[in-house]
Amino acid sequence: MVSRRSLGCLIVAFCILVTGKAANAAISVTSNSLPPSDHILTSYTVGYDNFGERFQWIGDSGSDHTDLAQSFLVSGADNWMVDKITVKVSGFGTSVLNQNYTLEMWTVSNAADWSGNTLVSSQSATFPSSGLVSGYWTFDVADVTLSKEQYYAFVLGFDSGPDSQRFVTMVHAYSAYDLYPDGRMFLRMGTPPSWSSPFHASDKDFEFYIQGSPVPEPATIIIWSLLGAGSWLGMRVWRRPKHIGRQPWSPETRNAIHEIIARGTHPQT
Repeated sequence: MVSRRSLGCLIVAFCILVTGKAANAAISVTSNSLPPSDHILTSYTVGYDNFGERFQWIGDSGSDHTDLAQSFLVSGADNWMVDKITVKVSGFGTSVLNQNYTLEMWTVSNAADWSGNTLVSSQSATFPSSGLVSGYWTFDVADVTLSKEQYYAFVLGFDSGPDSQRFVTMVHAYSAYDLYPDGRMFLRMGTPPSWSSPFHASDKDFEFYIQGSPVPEPATIIIWSLLGAGSWLGMRVWRRPKHIGRQPWSPETRNAIHEIIARGTHPQT
């Protein structure tokens, strides 16, 4: 039989298992000819490659240093655990290989906001020396937890420069309509960098895919864990063998028997 202490340990272990997820050892990037199709939390597909914007570091000041950003909304009833971010790339400079880059996550106020408010995560890595081709670039990041009903933006850029060929062109839509209503593309430019957006009139968006999994609130996990533990204990009680044998008489039964005996001892005349 499992003791109450052991049961408590099991519940705690279960909560840790559900709420915690081991982070990846390091951020990495791979390129593919097809977009991701599994564990998509939110995405926006352009459908053509005609228009693109560069994140680049060609000089040490001005617009030659440009980071690219795309905002989105964490929709639904749960928080998100994000582990992959994919963008569509139509071209890149040859000296991108072996160069350091940074992927950041910021909060933004709403879908129209084009300035980061609070830095949530900043991860840096080095592009591989070979193997990258134009197509869908998937950044496998250390897990980042995002709060439900909050707007965020991911930001891609290089750590340093200058280099005339250090750029990556990301595909975006070109339309006067707000095609992705829960966010927008914008920039961070210059040294030191400042938030900027030349896209006010059109509300353009990059093609992107956010992958991961929903994460219930900790209180919800604990409640369901306790309900599960209660059901388990209830099943053990229900399955416990019934002891068959002489049961003690109730006071009512005992009094009735005494009355019958008394009547037999003293018969009425």
